[in-house]
Amino acid sequence: MRSPSALAAALLLLVAACAPTRPATPPASPAAESDDDADDDETPPPSGARPPAQHPHATTSGPCQKDLAHCTPIGCAKANSPHALFNQLKRRTTDRTGAEITREGARTITFKDLHELQVAADAALPNSKDLTRAQREQLVALGVPGGTFGEGTGVRLVGFIAPDSGAASSGAHPGGVESVNCRLSKSEERDVHVPVVARPDQPECEGVVVEPIPQTRAEHPSWTSSGLRHLARQKKLVMFVGPLFWDNEHEVNRDCGHLKSGQPKRMSLWEIHPVTDLYVCDAGTCSADDRTGWRKVD
Repeated sequence: MRSPSALAAALLLLVAACAPTRPATPPASPAAESDDDADDDETPPPSGARPPAQHPHATTSGPCQKDLAHCTPIGCAKANSPHALFNQLKRRTTDRTGAEITREGARTITFKDLHELQVAADAALPNSKDLTRAQREQLVALGVPGGTFGEGTGVRLVGFIAPDSGAASSGAHPGGVESVNCRLSKSEERDVHVPVVARPDQPECEGVVVEPIPQTRAEHPSWTSSGLRHLARQKKLVMFVGPLFWDNEHEVNRDCGHLKSGQPKRMSLWEIHPVTDLYVCDAGTCSADDRTGWRKVD
């Protein structure tokens, strides 16, 4: 028979074995959610056809609005931030005076002018990330051999839509999921990325980018990726009209032999964005300064 002390010790061991085990340290608190106001821009389309662009405000946040009807001009950007201004300019369809941009009121610009504007902008703002309003004002009147142009100037550019190579990320295609479009991801909720070149045999890296936006798509039902790809296959001269915009969140990607991953292929960051009018030359040869031979495409 066990002694009382032995029975007590056994009982204590039994109680200790049955007691719940407590963690040595308290559980970590949940990670803070990312700020919905954090700015992002072109992430790859859902198909994963192209790598993500490297933006200073990249984020994996989902949509900040339920649809385009609720997406304000600043998109997902924080009010009064540089990126809010960036988004507003991407959706502006007027010139700096507030006048609607039309073919008649726009000025002819060439690919050479756009190259020279790139040089001038680089000189004015060598570090062009997160531009304030005051900094962007330095881009509104840049003198180049072809004249004085800048952000907000209504222009018309004549060239050819670069054909696609069969890849989803080449030729005219849906742009990325962007803050300006409230990070909505359906193709009809995104800008259309359209590479334009001076000659039909030129690669995209020797041209520039123009972009129709989803907010005006109801007025221009044929301005879709498939519609513009079809137009590219016809190899007809086209003319894009709209305001100049400085896409400072990207990098120039003009070296066709050494392309930068995640950056659109183009020799200048100056875009026509958004496109306000599109014309096709049915006469074979047309001039930007003459209405003859042009057919408006909506």
